[in-house]
Amino acid sequence: MDVNISRSTAVWYEDGNVVLIAERKAFKVHRSILSSSSDVFRDMFEVVQPDLLDSSSTFDGCPIVHLSDTAKELTTFLEILYSQGNHRYFRIEKVCAPMEWVSAVLRLGRKYQVSHIAEEAVRRLEFVCPPPGRNLMAYIWSRIDTYKGGGMAISIVKLARAYDLPGLLPFAFYMCCQLSIDKLIYGVELEDGSVDRLSLEDLARCLHGKEQIVARTVSLTQKLLHQSISPERFCKKRCFSNILVQPDIVQMSLSPGILTHDFQFVVSNRITISTDLPRIFQLE
Repeated sequence: MDVNISRSTAVWYEDGNVVLIAERKAFKVHRSILSSSSDVFRDMFEVVQPDLLDSSSTFDGCPIVHLSDTAKELTTFLEILYSQGNHRYFRIEKVCAPMEWVSAVLRLGRKYQVSHIAEEAVRRLEFVCPPPGRNLMAYIWSRIDTYKGGGMAISIVKLARAYDLPGLLPFAFYMCCQLSIDKLIYGVELEDGSVDRLSLEDLARCLHGKEQIVARTVSLTQKLLHQSISPERFCKKRCFSNILVQPDIVQMSLSPGILTHDFQFVVSNRITISTDLPRIFQLE
């Protein structure tokens, strides 16, 4: 046994009968729980695989299984597996879970074929990246701000590509458009110090899409400012500019009769852009 291997403080069951090792971190768990949840683990334990199951060496009296996962991701996965749906992010229906958590849950859920865990990660991603056609304004402030002003959008694009989740891409690319050109080109630094970058193909896709969205926004601004949309004409310039940015908030703060026409005009145009996102980003 490698003396440099240390016990996990998060996942260690004294009555466990197998030890998983990832990055020199040991996790003492139960074969029965892993086997009943994952066909991959069940097959791993049933079929002799000398490169994985080391029966000649033990840790705390249990056989060892060496895994290629990171210790942090394996900790997250095992905590969820043992919580049986009672994990803090599973209990709360509408919450933006940390991207690092979502990535680990999706990757290991797919790798070990634990469908309910992988599906939970997808559900969290869909909460952030709604399908095309919904009103962008209902999502942009509450969702994008959660992920550091959209900084995790690149990570979502890469997850969607890696795990065949095309429904996430339109809004994920829209979120990428909120990033600065420097972040789009040079990438976004993650919590672990690594840098996430779009592929060259997706970078070009994003820049072309951003150009189209800017052009449409300029056109919308010109129409709103130069046409007599509201018959009441009670709004001043400040109201017009605010309604472009946060029409839902403006509508709540002013009398309904004042901004009804302007509000509906902006909303209908924003929904049109949302519906067109797959085409704007050349995803169709």
